[in-house]
Order: sequence, then C-alpha cells, then structure tokens
Amino acid sequence: MSLSIPVLVSDVRFSRLMRFGFPADEFAEFVVSRAVGVQTQVAASCVPDPHRRPDAVRSAELQRIAHEFHGRLAANREPHHPDPIVTEMWGQVFTAGLRDAGLLDLYTESDPAWDLLAGTTREVLEAVRRRTVVERTEIESLLVDPETNAVRTGGGETGVCTVNVELVEEGVYFRSVHDETTGQTRTIVEFG
Repeated sequence: MSLSIPVLVSDVRFSRLMRFGFPADEFAEFVVSRAVGVQTQVAASCVPDPHRRPDAVRSAELQRIAHEFHGRLAANREPHHPDPIVTEMWGQVFTAGLRDAGLLDLYTESDPAWDLLAGTTREVLEAVRRRTVVERTEIESLLVDPETNAVRTGGGETGVCTVNVELVEEGVYFRSVHDETTGQTRTIVEFG
C-alpha cells in the first residue's frame, strides 16, 4: 500500500561532513609568511639597532613543518575541532622560525609569558576555521507528527511537507518528500 500524507516536521537531526579546504601549498605559504612576520616583529622589538637586525629566514625546516601541519589538519578526523593540532603545530612553526633567525633566546627573555605565541596561535586558528568547509550534510533522523489536527494547527509553510510512504510487512519506508512551497519532490533514503 502507498500513501501520501501531510506531516508536521517536529525535529530533524543531521550530521555534517566537514573537511579542511586550504590547499597544501597555499597553506604552507600562509604559515611560513606568518612565521616570517613573527621574526620581523620580534627583531623590531628586541634589537633596537635596525642595522643589526637579522634577516627574515624561510628555511627548509620551516617549509617541512608547514607541510606537516597541513597534513595533520587534512587528516584530522574531527575537522570542526582543530585547536589541539593548531596549538601544537603552530608552536613548532613559531619556535623554528625564531630559532632559524637566531631570535629565540631574545624572544624568550623579552616575552617570558609567550604572549606573542598565544596571539598568533589565535590568528592561525581563526584562519584554519575559516577554511574548514561543510562538504555534505546528511539527515540522521526526521521526526514527524502525522496527526491531522497537529498539522492543521501547528503547521506553517516551513514545517509541513507531504511524504510518500510504503507500508510493508517489515515497517514503513519513506520514498520521497514533496515540498509544497517549491513544488519539488525529492527521493530520500529509506528509514525503517
């Protein structure tokens, strides 16, 4: 038997599949550039004579760490929680960049609380979050109220839809949903 029934959607539970969408080379350039900016900032604040300030260094080690950083973020099983990876990996980039420029000891003396590290970690984390994208959203469960009176009194344009269901011996299977507002019918996965 097949039925078309208007129902009131009372709850929807869904999950999102997210991924880190920053291309590897672009991310590595962003990280290394930010590390060079840190070198410049520390040199300006710790070395008063501009003629004695060391040049910014883009070492192979810095590049390697930046690519490893990207690999860890891309492989993260919980891309909506990148905080531990960013904290660890940016800390490595930060210290490697200062070490390469010969500024790590000067920085440690001038900023014993490592405030610059904390501030730049927040900046990098924000950039990572901006580039983490929703790839796909899936409906895990859809709770509906098929009572005629509830649909009539509680329903609005966004809450009522028509479902096409098939009653079989094993249970009820949803085959499609018809949206009254747009007039579109979508075939959906079977729910038991």
